[in-house]
Amino acid sequence: MHLINTPAWRGTLASAAMALSLAACSAPTSPSPAPAAGSDTGPVQPKVNRVVVAAEPPGIESNETRNLSTFNLWQLRPIYEQLIGNDAETGKNVPGLLTAWTLEPNGQSYRLKLRTGVKFHASNGEFTVRDITTAWSETSKEDSLGGQNAVSKPFIRDWERVNDHEVLMHLKSPSPQVLPAVGNVQMFSSADLEKRGPGTITTAPSAGTGVYQYATRSQGQFVRFERNPNPPWSGQTPDFPELEIRFIKEASTRLASLLTGEVQVTDLPEDLKKEAMAKGDFKSIAALASITRVLIQPHGVYYKDLNNLDGGMKFPDSPMADARFRKALSKAVNRDELNKAFFGGKGKINVRSHHHPSWYGWNPEWEKRYQDEYGYDPAAARRLLAEAGFGPGKPATTTILLLQEAGLPNSLDVLEAIAGYWRAVGIDVKLEPMDGTTATQRYRNADFENHIRIRTSAGDQWTGTTSYDAGTKTTRAGGIAIVPADKLLNQALDTIDEKKLDDLMRQAANIWFDQHVDVPLFWLSPEVMVNSRIVGGYAFPGNVSGGWTHLENLKAAR
Repeated sequence: MHLINTPAWRGTLASAAMALSLAACSAPTSPSPAPAAGSDTGPVQPKVNRVVVAAEPPGIESNETRNLSTFNLWQLRPIYEQLIGNDAETGKNVPGLLTAWTLEPNGQSYRLKLRTGVKFHASNGEFTVRDITTAWSETSKEDSLGGQNAVSKPFIRDWERVNDHEVLMHLKSPSPQVLPAVGNVQMFSSADLEKRGPGTITTAPSAGTGVYQYATRSQGQFVRFERNPNPPWSGQTPDFPELEIRFIKEASTRLASLLTGEVQVTDLPEDLKKEAMAKGDFKSIAALASITRVLIQPHGVYYKDLNNLDGGMKFPDSPMADARFRKALSKAVNRDELNKAFFGGKGKINVRSHHHPSWYGWNPEWEKRYQDEYGYDPAAARRLLAEAGFGPGKPATTTILLLQEAGLPNSLDVLEAIAGYWRAVGIDVKLEPMDGTTATQRYRNADFENHIRIRTSAGDQWTGTTSYDAGTKTTRAGGIAIVPADKLLNQALDTIDEKKLDDLMRQAANIWFDQHVDVPLFWLSPEVMVNSRIVGGYAFPGNVSGGWTHLENLKAAR
């Protein structure tokens, strides 16, 4: 296990808000889709008509995008496209349904230029400005589970239509996270929404523009797509005429389905990957440009009022409110053992969960201090607990939420192991099974007083810091509330000056590092297992939050 090195990519949309605003103007208007790694180009006749991907069930099933959080949206991704795309091989941001996005001279408006001639599925019209404003309006409703309420809605003043394919997005104040957030919204047909109303679990979702279109769904079992019969703007034709995402919770059942030929693609824990590859016809394909990180997120340190950071905490007596308790959680965990047991030794040390040498605010001193602050030392963990006042008369306690984390098939096993480490240093750990819907609601209501949850995140820097590090109003409760850090973050979210952003984010992150706002574990490169007789390759970046992306890049074996 080793410290992560600086990669060739810059994996944050935050930088794209400035850097790509110029680059996009000269980018090709119709970039060719990247070929799958290790496969030849050109047409090929697939051995099966329908390729089946087995995935863990989403926390919420829905055919309406505003009812799906980022972590559950993958179930509809094959039919939708975004304003700003994500390159399958590099993970970098590229023109999607926008051909260009530029910051206006006033510093508080973005000019968005739309791709022309893009058609929605099933004769639902051409993609225009109206579809952007409708999608933003729907995903910004108060009951939406998407990120718009917290991220872009507070900052967008209004939209000014220039023509059908150009619009000005006016901001109330400069913010580095608005363009990335809007760029990630799935674009659907406003005409279809107006005609049929929103999709339900038994009716089709609003039409998209992707290379696949919706076919059918069987609740709790699968969602199925078929190749778009009309040539998409990208010119990409997926090898497989049909695509099915099948929901299978147990990893052992996914393995059995892979071995028997019922499914052709799935994700498996490390031990089951080895079992599959031993059969000869199955291989592992890794993401090409991943920023996936795994961490343990504590809950319980929330502001009484998200609009008043100096107004005190909701649970002032929670053990999580003491940084010594949080540090003890980290010092008790043997990351080397976890890495070897559950990740085949492939994990790279995650020094600061939502910072990277290529992102705003990186501090190389964290690497030098990491072992003392976070490294495995059970004796130090016991000492920290004693210093925090825990002992026979006041036992240290916490509750681990047993939730299957998307994209981490062995997450429950990892949690069981971590519970063992914490018990070994004297922490009374309760394991509480909970469904994803209940957990999401309680998380957003700031109801968890002293709880732990395993997380995977492959989002950009702003998604990571606002969703997991901070406790400000941009997070709907979010992570551990640390007043000085959150005030610095709020300042960062009010500027797009890169030098100022870098300085503010470093100051905030230094506090998060010192205060142990989470238990950072690893940077991982996601892998999928495929039946190599059917699937010859799959180019996917692994850095789009929510797991399964770029499924149109599945290549038929030759």
